[in-house]
Amino acid sequence: MKHGGKRDGAGRKTKAEELGLPALIEEVIGEEGKRELIKILFEAAKDKKDFKNRQLLLSYIYGKPTEFKDIDITSDGDSITLDMSTWK
Repeated sequence: MKHGGKRDGAGRKTKAEELGLPALIEEVIGEEGKRELIKILFEAAKDKKDFKNRQLLLSYIYGKPTEFKDIDITSDGDSITLDMSTWK
């Protein structure tokens, strides 16, 4: 029987999951509480000075943008030259 690789239930649970926090929060807040919190976040994101709330709201709606790296690899036939100045 194989035990490696990605499968349902594999890996250690987060501390929050071990303590049952997601279920507890769901029980306490419920759907209406979630809606109210999102409304509060939306109102705060409307403030032009409050960039963090805008960023948080947009990342939940659209996801985080994909980070692209421009890697320049050139070859003269025998060797490869990498431009390491663009690497972080």
